[in-house]
This record gives sequence, C-alpha cells and structure tokens, in this order.
Amino acid sequence: MAGRRRPGRFGRRCAAAIAVLALAGSLAACGATPAYVGAPDGPTIAIGVAVDEPGVGWWHDGRFSGFDVTVARYVADALGYADKQIVFTPVTPRTASGLLGQGRADLLVSALPVGESGRFVDARDAGNGTGNDAGDEAGNRSGSVSASTAGPGSDVPEDVRDGAEDAGSYLVAPQQLLVHRDDVRTMASMGSLAGKVVCTVLGSGGAAALTKALPGVVVRPRPSYPQCLTALMVGEADAVSADGAVLAGLARGYGGDYLGIVRRPLASVAHGVRVKAGNARLARKVNEALRAMRRDGSWARAVRTLEEETGYRVEAGLNGVG
Repeated sequence: MAGRRRPGRFGRRCAAAIAVLALAGSLAACGATPAYVGAPDGPTIAIGVAVDEPGVGWWHDGRFSGFDVTVARYVADALGYADKQIVFTPVTPRTASGLLGQGRADLLVSALPVGESGRFVDARDAGNGTGNDAGDEAGNRSGSVSASTAGPGSDVPEDVRDGAEDAGSYLVAPQQLLVHRDDVRTMASMGSLAGKVVCTVLGSGGAAALTKALPGVVVRPRPSYPQCLTALMVGEADAVSADGAVLAGLARGYGGDYLGIVRRPLASVAHGVRVKAGNARLARKVNEALRAMRRDGSWARAVRTLEEETGYRVEAGLNGVG
C-alpha cells in the first residue's frame, strides 16, 4: 500500500513544483512593470508594493491587485492622487526601505518586519484622530520602524529598521507555516519541527522570529516567496514561513490542492504604510487616511475581498474588530 502511495505523492509534488517555477519565471520578468498603460497624467506618487503575494500584493494579467494594493490606492486618493497618477514599484522585504532612501518610492505599503506593528489603526479609534495601542500580542509601537527581532544575526537590513517612518498599520496576522498538505498534521506539534528546514524571505524578520519560537528548526532565507515555494516543492525545504494572509494567498495562487497551512501562530506580523524617515507630515496624513478607511467601511470591504480571494480569515482579536 505504501509503495503505491509514495509515487503518487511524488508526482503531485513535481506537478506543483513545475507550476511554481513557471509562475516564478513570469514574476521575474515583471520587475519594473508600471501599474498603468501609457504615460501618467500629471504629478505622480510612487508606491512600493509586493508583486508575488496573491490576494495581498500581486502583479497578474497586466495589473496590480490585492489587499495591500487596495489600501495603497485608498491612501493615494486621500492624498489627492487619481489612480492614473499612481506608479507602483515592485518591492521585496529586503529592498523596500532602500527605495525610500533613494527617492524611488514615496510610500511603502506592505508587510512590516516581523515583530514591528507600528501605530495600529483599528475600529475602536478610527473616529477619534489618535493611534491605538492594540496590545502586547500585536507588539505595537509608534515612531520609526525598529524591529524587535533586530540584532546580531537578524535578516532585517539596517535601512529597514532605521530609514523608514511608520505611518500606521492596517492589518495584523499570525506568522505561520506553509507545508505540503500531507504534512499539515504531522508538523502541527513543536517536537515534529526539530531539524526541519524552513524558508523565509530575506528582510522579513522571519528568520529571527522562527529561531526564537522554534529553536530546533533550520532557517534558510531566500530572496522571494516564489523561490521559497520552489524550494518547498522540490524538497529543499520542509516549510515556508510568512504571515497567514500571505501564506493563504500563496497556497491558493501557486499551490492549488498541494499545500496547506499549519495554523499554530509563531509571532505577529503587521502590514503597514511607511514613508521616508523624518517626513512626519506625510506620515500624519497617511494615518488620517487609514482611520478614514476604517470609518467609511472601505477597510471592511477590502477584508471581505481578501478573504474571498485567499480563503484567509482576518483575526478579529488582532485587528480590533468587534
């Protein structure tokens, strides 16, 4: 019986690996693709977003989409920019804040380094004009980004920690593991993870958070999520770690029925907006826009779309809902 099952499992993994490789190749070709066709009309705003996170920050079929992109468009509109004036710039966790310092992006709208949740805006304070401390579980702070996982051996570059001003975060999700669906149950316990290879993305802060939560794992960072997924599919990694929203999108966008998520939370990850360090005026305007997005129902609608597209369910307790 086991002899017949093993080839089938191998065949399924090979098919999924081929699909991931094809998608990874298509993403590599889109590095500088703009969010519009033709020249922008009038002044522009450059916004850095991910391009390889289906349902969150995603370049597909000639357009940008996803939850982070929806937030970016809302904030840009609040700042006075029409959609055709937005220039989306693809970013990875490792390159994100460098774009601010180099003047290649005005805003970053993406996941923050693990452990940094910024000035979280939730439903309880959306109308009072102040930031909210969502509690110790979310690890919220205000001011410049300074990841709690930073230090010797951290995979968060100095410019990510020191070069960006926090303008507010709009989503908090648990850091989890993406594995082969056949392995979800066996990898649910901490003891089963000893010696397992987990892939994280460089600059995400995930490596330090993983070694703290799971001392026995072997962390092997790679530059992008498609590369981590390829490593998982071809057997070079046993799991991929990121926040639950990103993992749900990756599983549905790349892995089909081949992948599943180990739901046990390892840390908290926030998605937020950052501006260049020292630009407090712009940061305040962005924070006001995030509060308005909560008040007028746009955030809730974006959450419903995220849930429909990825299957992820936003955790009410982490996000001040209800």
